[in-house]
Amino acid sequence: MPDLINGPFVEATKAWVSALQRAQAFKNKRFATEAAEGLRFFAGPYDFFFNKIRSDKFFRTNDSPATESDIVVTINKVAELVQIFGPVLYQKNPDRRATIPEPPKINPQIFAQDPLRFMASQQAYQMAGQQMLVHQAIASLFESIENITPHLLDLKTNSRRAIDEALIKGLGLLWHDVITDPVTGTRACGSFWRTVDDFLMDPKAHSIDAITWCAQRTTMPRWQAERQYRLPAGTLKAASHCLDGLEQNFVPPDEGDRCEVWEIWSKIGCGGRLPGNEHITDIQKAAYEAMGDYCYLCIIPNHPWPVNLPPGIFRQENAWQTAQQLLQWPTPYWIDRAWPFTPIYFHEVPKDPWPLSHLTPGMGELKFLNWAYAKLASKIKTTCRDLIAIDASASDELVEIIKNGPDLTVFKTIGMDGKQGIQEFVNWLQHPTWNPDIWKVLAAISEQFDLRVGLTELMYGLSSKQMRSANESEKKYEAVNVRPDDMADKVQDSMGRAAEREKLANYWNLRPEDVEFYLGPVGQMAWQMFVYGQDPRQVMAVKMRIEADSTQKPNKGQLVDDINQAMQMLLQPLFQVAGMGQVGPFNALVQAWADSIGLRDGHRFTIQPLPPPMPMGAPGEPAGAGAPPAA
Repeated sequence: MPDLINGPFVEATKAWVSALQRAQAFKNKRFATEAAEGLRFFAGPYDFFFNKIRSDKFFRTNDSPATESDIVVTINKVAELVQIFGPVLYQKNPDRRATIPEPPKINPQIFAQDPLRFMASQQAYQMAGQQMLVHQAIASLFESIENITPHLLDLKTNSRRAIDEALIKGLGLLWHDVITDPVTGTRACGSFWRTVDDFLMDPKAHSIDAITWCAQRTTMPRWQAERQYRLPAGTLKAASHCLDGLEQNFVPPDEGDRCEVWEIWSKIGCGGRLPGNEHITDIQKAAYEAMGDYCYLCIIPNHPWPVNLPPGIFRQENAWQTAQQLLQWPTPYWIDRAWPFTPIYFHEVPKDPWPLSHLTPGMGELKFLNWAYAKLASKIKTTCRDLIAIDASASDELVEIIKNGPDLTVFKTIGMDGKQGIQEFVNWLQHPTWNPDIWKVLAAISEQFDLRVGLTELMYGLSSKQMRSANESEKKYEAVNVRPDDMADKVQDSMGRAAEREKLANYWNLRPEDVEFYLGPVGQMAWQMFVYGQDPRQVMAVKMRIEADSTQKPNKGQLVDDINQAMQMLLQPLFQVAGMGQVGPFNALVQAWADSIGLRDGHRFTIQPLPPPMPMGAPGEPAGAGAPPAA
């Protein structure tokens, strides 16, 4: 029998909490530990490595005191990685373009032999032309909106945060959401960074594209959760409401009473197909299946039912239809076989949904460098001590002079007969000289780490030897950019997928009055006619893409060289064309040249079009007599 107090989804909630716990354990094993290490090397605490050096899986020492150091030194190569690669991968917001399907180019004359087919082909071409105009209008709407909202919603900052997290931890996430302006009520759809620490996904999937569910955690005060989900005050006071049941593990003591809310997007129903639900009744199975495959639930651990599905609705009429509506995805990204997030990562692991951190291949070398420099610092501390041996018969005055005397001190050597030197009484003890091979080892290990992660000297604009020719310099430049170019391509692909997700969110959530705020009354009318409430297949036919290299910093030098070469080849021919009245191509070339050198008022160098010819007068009248009088 269903629980009449807590509703019929108690068993589903328990199954989801168990699934979250299994996913968290899998994440800790395959991803979270190395991700946390990368962050600690980047931002501290920096002594974590020395505290567990005897149990580390990348670099381990024995219990001998000779392997320990009383000085902690951190070589923050992770900061170098983020500061070098981050600006290379994302310099500015991308230039988004909307593309539409191109119809096949078929000559209609091939149907001429059959009059009926020829007439049908004529009608099909007319319909295709009309459909092309509609697709062009839809593409123009989405392209305009999606090049406005990134600046309004600060896509650049969110993307840089996701990329930095992908470099440090291995995975960065951009979540797609709808926000409402509290003053105007206008809706906007954008992409926002949220840390991967609060993300879980199906651990049985062999890739992140093949997962069947994902979850995002939000930690908030309990009173806020009760207000947001319309729970009676005090509902969440009874027990711990975090996934592991140990609130001290995730809530600082000065942040008050808090709980975890897990938002779950599922493509396998509301929970009846999860392990642990084998004992539920056939009636419950049928009820769970009636909710459909694509379900959205909000789970608070140790709370008996999903907070977005209050049990009170099952006392109302049409309860199951209402429940089905409440469990729908807020935005149905599953239409495009997608999720409400876009992942950014650089190294995929076969048969594993969690990617590999960019730092993991070089973690052994990085830990050795930290340990070795700490040992060297300790060695420097030891060998820099001043040790002086003084004969026991030396006077106390001599000892005091050696310890605390000024730079120039004259003293008598008492008890010396002149045949013995002062070295017989006082002598300096020196440590043996260092073996210079240690510096060669450190340089070799540092070089190996740089090769693992791509921090080569050319990335810094340095070179250990002089380039002998421009050809050699170009080849080295191409070779050193293989890895950054590949990583930049992956970022660009992710930005393209994010634009696709935002397109779907805009279609599903924006009202005509929202579009009017961005595009004016004409855009509002076109949205009302072609997008709002229309068949989603029209929208899905439009594909968003990112202009090549538009997220990266432009190569100003190369751009200026290309424009100058174009000016030499095209300026004179286009000037002649402009003399015939077609000034557009010439002005476009001049404006491109002005933009390449940063000239803001390039329009001063453009040519104005010729005035239209005066209309011909009636027979017997002078030319221009038929023109209306000037105002």
